Amino acid sequence: MSIRENLKDVQGMQVIRTTNMTRGVGTDEDPVRAVVQYWTVDGELLDECDPHFYEKARQKGKTGKKTP
Repeated sequence: MSIRENLKDVQGMQVIRTTNMTRGVGTDEDPVRAVVQYWTVDGELLDECDPHFYEKARQKGKTGKKTP
């Protein structure tokens, strides 16, 4: 089954993408990192991508991608 067969709805919309360098304190547990955020044009935060939390989830096998 292709991805297109599973789609229920597709919409084009404007979003604002920001990259913030303000996360983390510089330790192994909380490294300094860039966090990407997606906002509506009205200023509502839609989502963010924090690579530190993605890596922690990947190590636990919770991202849907195979670990090396």
